[in-house]
Amino acid sequence: MGFNLNVEEYRLPITVYQGSKEFQVIHVLRAPTDDEMEGYAEKISEYDPIAKQYKPNYLSAAVWLWNQLAISVEGYEFEGDFSAIKGKIPFTHKRPAIDAILSIAKVNEDEANFLG
Repeated sequence: MGFNLNVEEYRLPITVYQGSKEFQVIHVLRAPTDDEMEGYAEKISEYDPIAKQYKPNYLSAAVWLWNQLAISVEGYEFEGDFSAIKGKIPFTHKRPAIDAILSIAKVNEDEANFLG
């Protein structure tokens, strides 16, 4: 079995803390579509009608994108199926998973541009 160039999902290990305890969890995400990347870019800069200007909102955008891409998680204790607990995953856990998937997407885009 060789190196798979057609990966449909990514297993992203993340170290998280609860009190003084350290846990290793895994977020399984699929790659974002072009439309999802556009949605993410739009959500990064949201218009604040009170301040009458655009303000960066990376965390909100990352949580939105995670909710689109998440397939499953491992290392959490919960009952029920994954869709029922997606909203319970802390945003501080979602952000590093999105940072990782965006890095992978950027590398893949750079490689595609290089190979033409």
